[in-house]
Amino acid sequence: MSRPLDKSDLNEADAALVELADAAALGLDRQPKPVAELVADLDGLNGYAVPWNRLAGDSIEPSVMAAPEWLLALYEHKRKSARDGDVLLVKDTAGTGKLTGVVPFVQCPCRWGVPLPVIDSWLNDLFFFGVPLIGKSSPEATLDAVLRGAKDLLGAKAAMFRLVPRSGAFVQALRALAHENGLGIAEFEPIERAGLTCGTEYDAWFNDSFSRKRRKEFRRLRSRLGEQGRLESAARQAAEPLDVWINDFKQLEEAGWKGGNGTAVACLDDIACFLDQALSGFDACGRLLFWKLSLDGKTIATLFAVICGRKAWLIKIAYDEGYSRYSPGVLLMLDVTRDLLERGDIDEVDSSAVPDHPMINHLWRDRLAMTDIMVATPGTPAVVFRLMVKAEHCRRGARALAKAVYRRLLKKGSK
Repeated sequence: MSRPLDKSDLNEADAALVELADAAALGLDRQPKPVAELVADLDGLNGYAVPWNRLAGDSIEPSVMAAPEWLLALYEHKRKSARDGDVLLVKDTAGTGKLTGVVPFVQCPCRWGVPLPVIDSWLNDLFFFGVPLIGKSSPEATLDAVLRGAKDLLGAKAAMFRLVPRSGAFVQALRALAHENGLGIAEFEPIERAGLTCGTEYDAWFNDSFSRKRRKEFRRLRSRLGEQGRLESAARQAAEPLDVWINDFKQLEEAGWKGGNGTAVACLDDIACFLDQALSGFDACGRLLFWKLSLDGKTIATLFAVICGRKAWLIKIAYDEGYSRYSPGVLLMLDVTRDLLERGDIDEVDSSAVPDHPMINHLWRDRLAMTDIMVATPGTPAVVFRLMVKAEHCRRGARALAKAVYRRLLKKGSK
């Protein structure tokens, strides 16, 4: 029978190598792990501006809603108390001052009517993407710090992340961490929304996406609209004042149905101030895109988008409803698509739209699979997590039923 290898069996050189290997393994075990910190004030967040910007450019998946330009503006204009939202920062403890994670969230102490605390994505009027910033160097260690921080600092039994790409790097890292540590994980309400995969020439995309009849109809609409005056399509240049473009958007949106029901940006002071600051921040680093369609110098449709990494998100569009018979929003979207495909610095564009959107779904045929995902924090018993998952399914089912009943009553009342 063989016996375990002993250092006495080795010559001096081999024994030295074994000792070096043992020391290296011990050193790896003692590597400082990242830790999460709760930041509860704007000054505290601003203090991390430099490492935060570095992280935004070196994350496993870009995220417009965790970028400093977006989140600092949201914190300043939309956060009235801790109930509105907070931020978990994950820091490298090796003395480098490096940030490895930025996670915006809200606390839900009794999400299902029972004291089972959860942290959830920071939902707001302009929420459409819930991926946090997670550094490339050690994503699973960072996510482990996030979940441990949620548990130790906030008493959370689980963390919910809304509207995250199902096949994205963030979800893959989260699943790997859950599998490795035996943590419960569950998806809710997977959806698909319109997107644009770049890398194709516009003419090829246009011909492949639409029938000959539809292409002819688009040309007819543009020709008829051009008969009403001088029709021009333009992308904003860096030297042009940003406030003029933002004000054009606000005025167009307020003049339409959103202004009528009070949901236009111009009707909501906090949202208007937030958007002004966020867009100025993105513009300062060359990551804001703005387009417009004008008739005799008057803007009749406008749209803006933001770039993070090699991905872009459409944020908002507005058009003059007086020209709706010519579909100015659709014509502008075609011009925007041409511009996006010709840029060369973008791989994918997220429409940020709801599933089955009546306009963008018929223009952009690519689909982005999104989901809500909940993962247990360390120490949450499996039986408790299973109850949380069942409670979440029931909660969502009840909300869907309530919405359906409400729509039915509205429809009945309008007859």
